[in-house]
Amino acid sequence: MRQFFFSAIAVLLLNGSLAAQPLPAGKLRYLRPAGDGWTNECVFTTAKRDNGWSIASVTERGQLRLTLETSYGPKDALATSVLTLRNADKESVAIVAVKDGVARVQLPEQPLKKLEVPPGVIVTSAPDWTDTLLLCARYDHAAAGKQEFSALWYHPEQPVQLLKLSVERQGYDTIQRDGKDVKLARFTIQLRGNSRYAAWATMDGTMVRLIPLPAKAKRSGLILEGFEKSGAVDLVSP
Repeated sequence: MRQFFFSAIAVLLLNGSLAAQPLPAGKLRYLRPAGDGWTNECVFTTAKRDNGWSIASVTERGQLRLTLETSYGPKDALATSVLTLRNADKESVAIVAVKDGVARVQLPEQPLKKLEVPPGVIVTSAPDWTDTLLLCARYDHAAAGKQEFSALWYHPEQPVQLLKLSVERQGYDTIQRDGKDVKLARFTIQLRGNSRYAAWATMDGTMVRLIPLPAKAKRSGLILEGFEKSGAVDLVSP
């Protein structure tokens, strides 16, 4: 199956102008509450490619590990995605390959499913936070208001879904970090199944804090590594 995936990359990635990479190249690590401290939840790696960009996420919870690797080509067109789900000794792999705007999704022991996907479609799964990360990064502050983005949700053990996700800026908050003021935009995000979150991001689009709504505890959700001793810990949902 992996051989098919890498063959698909070779066939489907086309030469052309660079895609609209929403985040700078590099790694971002997010933490979840654990007792009185924080522990690793997920790591994102964004990279620039010759004709586009890629994003990979690794989410870990106990024996469960979900890896989602997605690449985009010219004009922000989705090219390929591979999802690996490991739970103890069990491993499942699902693959997406796109040609002419049509995603071919192959789940384990399932017939091939085809869906039309628009440029820039967000690819996500569960447990995975690529959707919230990219919603914050792609929000257009000049346009403001509620903004919708298409998302392709897939999982080795569940049906594929093509979704509409939304993000809306609610205001701004200023926190202290290392003795300096940091201005954050505050958002409300709606994901699959109408689940709602409050999110805060830097003005360049990097998500700093994420809290599920309605908030049930002060220490919940995710925080960007490096902000766990900042005022981001004390942020409350709108």
